[in-house]
Amino acid sequence: MNIVERIKNNNLPTKQLRVIESILDDLESNSFLSGNELCEKFKISFSSLTRLAKSLQYNGFPELKKDIEMMYKTEFSPSQQAEIYSITDKDLVIAFSINKELIEFQDFFNSLQSKNIFSVLFTDKKAGRLRKLANYSFYASSTGHGMINCLTPYIVSTNILESILFSMDKHVHLAKIRNIEKNWNSLPIFLN
Repeated sequence: MNIVERIKNNNLPTKQLRVIESILDDLESNSFLSGNELCEKFKISFSSLTRLAKSLQYNGFPELKKDIEMMYKTEFSPSQQAEIYSITDKDLVIAFSINKELIEFQDFFNSLQSKNIFSVLFTDKKAGRLRKLANYSFYASSTGHGMINCLTPYIVSTNILESILFSMDKHVHLAKIRNIEKNWNSLPIFLN
């Protein structure tokens, strides 16, 4: 039985219902928080969190936590998102993988290959597993201090790719590409 079914099948007290609904309403932020972090965020005690898990017929919080994480992985996996957005072989998929390669991305790229969907990967791994699965992969180091140093190579790479793609489309006027280049060159991240 999944979490939603457990909530429906159990008559939870109002406060417990609010807590579990709040957790599930923002799975992206809450799924991988520890029990203590959830307690702090929702201003409840750990014993209240344990009672919530027991009310939902779990043996304890760790079992509930595992189901919350599984729910997140099911809803937000790249393959699931591809199905939601109905990606076809006429689409181009651009993916970013920074710091760690997600297991879900491997399944996602395999799925893209099986459907003949063109993929481009930006990564900070010189020799990662995902690079073998993408049609094209670009390496950009993400080392450095601060967000700007880490993300600038990806911004640059994305804009280069965008310009290349625009130039390949016979319906896009060259002036548009020049305008992109002008806007790009005016960004305050370049040394003069």
